Amino acid sequence: MDGCFGVGVVSMLDLLQTAEALREEMDPAIPPIEVGVVGTRPRVTTGSGVMLQTTAGLGDLSDFDVVVVCALKTFNVPDTLAALERPDVRRLMGATTVAAEQGVRLAAACTGSFALAEAGLLDGGRATTSWWLGPGFRARYPAVQLDLDAMVVSDERAITAGAAFGHVDLALKLLRQGSPALADLDSRLLLVEDRPSQSA
Repeated sequence: MDGCFGVGVVSMLDLLQTAEALREEMDPAIPPIEVGVVGTRPRVTTGSGVMLQTTAGLGDLSDFDVVVVCALKTFNVPDTLAALERPDVRRLMGATTVAAEQGVRLAAACTGSFALAEAGLLDGGRATTSWWLGPGFRARYPAVQLDLDAMVVSDERAITAGAAFGHVDLALKLLRQGSPALADLDSRLLLVEDRPSQSA
């Protein structure tokens, strides 16, 4: 979406595309990693002004195994809740609901967790978001068990990660589910360490 936290999107793309480049040399039996950028328009502009070309639209979410909702570049609860009322974000929430009903795995980082919670997709499960947004998240979504200590929470409803750079931890978690060895190689090559907790 326009105004998304660009470093989250780009860091996930770089991490996953690096893993794909390493995959065939390491073990061609690991399934290929195909990454797409889904947008509400053919081109979106991140909050930092970077233009992203999208490769699919919201109607194409069922074509993916996993859909990651990126962070909305907001820094407090009122601005985050206001962003959830934007028409493009409402369309995104509707599309992720349909995708979830069709068996697509959902994930989100930082304020992207708010979008999944607002759509009711985290109700009855565990999730995380940025530690500093915790009180507002708990107040608005009491049906979600919020874990602000964990960097990544994997639940049957969705995988969620805390803070904008939690996109990196989320990407490693997704890679690890497919191949722990490939995730380890990718993280060593890029000097990315697992951060199990937000408590620091």
